[in-house]
Amino acid sequence: MFAAHGYIVVAPNYAGYDTSSLPYHPFLNGDQQSKDMIDALAAARTALPNTSSAATSDSGKLFVSGYSQGGYVAMATHKGTPGRRCDSHRFGANVGPVCVGSFR
Repeated sequence: MFAAHGYIVVAPNYAGYDTSSLPYHPFLNGDQQSKDMIDALAAARTALPNTSSAATSDSGKLFVSGYSQGGYVAMATHKGTPGRRCDSHRFGANVGPVCVGSFR
């Protein structure tokens, strides 16, 4: 949905998923997951000039949003990026994990 409206979309591969070497997924580990997201954003910004579309450009603005676990990661990423200019870095956490206590 965001890409269809001109946004560059970055979706991190959280530790413990896909080809991760971790035997578990550190769900709701804000420090670790925000670092994953910050690394993914940096990698995307580095890779952007090498894309096949010359019409794609980086405005320098950043909007971080997420749903469910991604909502939590968006908030953790905001917390993990101190000193950023608020006018060019916007964070919107949609819905974080619901009823986490029922997973015990």
